[in-house]
Amino acid sequence: MEGFHKKQLTIVSTFIDFRKAFDSIDRGKIHEILRHYGIPPKITSAIMILYDKNKSTVMIDGRMSTQFYVTKGVLQGDTLAPFLFIIVLDYILRQTELGSYRVPTHQDQILYDLDFADDIVFFDNDAEAAADHVTCLQESTSSVGLNINF
Repeated sequence: MEGFHKKQLTIVSTFIDFRKAFDSIDRGKIHEILRHYGIPPKITSAIMILYDKNKSTVMIDGRMSTQFYVTKGVLQGDTLAPFLFIIVLDYILRQTELGSYRVPTHQDQILYDLDFADDIVFFDNDAEAAADHVTCLQESTSSVGLNINF
């Protein structure tokens, strides 16, 4: 960022927050994305067994609800869950890179965004490009069940 300031270049940073990020990913999309990244079918199947036909109940006023199927989200507390979330997020971020501003770094590397878990910041060269970037992200994320907080 210092280089942009020294050269008086414009950079727009857009910080993204997802609504209930880990709870909203479509589990069917997890399977598709794992296969897209070339994860072998046996491993993908083993992972998806953990997510098949999960049931849960909720306690309301001291009484248990009837069981219901859980069809969205990664399993909280599971050691595999962060990996699954990050691979889904990587998939959607790669879809948004094509129209994004490319920030050159040392050794001819390109920086589109910075990410940590579900916290993301995009870099664009003007407000219009930033708005387009967020619109593109919104389209990509909705396909996997994620929603941006506005």
